[in-house]
Amino acid sequence: MPAPTRPVIAQQVTHNLSVISGFPEPRIMENQKLADLGLTQDLRGALAPGFKRIAQAFKPDAIITKTECKKLKTVKACVTLVFTRAGGTE
Repeated sequence: MPAPTRPVIAQQVTHNLSVISGFPEPRIMENQKLADLGLTQDLRGALAPGFKRIAQAFKPDAIITKTECKKLKTVKACVTLVFTRAGGTE
């Protein structure tokens, strides 16, 4: 299985953020804070299943927990978490 690229992961993470937040994908930028998207700590926890599915498409044993997601503060941090768990390297 090929290693993920950051742009591919970023697009998928952005889609997941759009679904949970209700913001259109084109309006979600990597430098945004999750709070600006209306994502409370509980909603950030709800990102875990989607983020885990994205990572597992590249690395089947990848794990992303609700606790980890609740600590995320920015879109960039989300992308980095999923990218690294999917086996990507900068």
